Amino acid sequence: HQILEPFMLRRQVGDVERKLPAKIDVTLKSSLTTYQSAIYNWVQKTSALRIDPSVPYKGRHHNRAYVSINNKAMELRKTCNHPHLVYPPHELHITESIIRKCGKMMMLDRILVKLKRTG
Repeated sequence: HQILEPFMLRRQVGDVERKLPAKIDVTLKSSLTTYQSAIYNWVQKTSALRIDPSVPYKGRHHNRAYVSINNKAMELRKTCNHPHLVYPPHELHITESIIRKCGKMMMLDRILVKLKRTG
């Protein structure tokens, strides 16, 4: 790493543009939607993902309508980010439902509307 450091170009915003105000980090906490909560609880309880969520769960050895997961923490994290990362829709349509199924997206949608209004 030290050998390559003189050859690497790393530009930081503060070095390039000195007129920008200092960056302020704001942490916003959002709650999970009902859909996200259901998936989160399911993954936490069973350590499995349903291949087709419309098929009822019949236990580990009765039906192969599920897939065991290797990394439970990562699946829970993906569920918190957006439920379509865990259960992608069969056909992706960019509609209002993408926003309404995720707590983070709902909050971002409200914030962007307020920011656009204030300029």
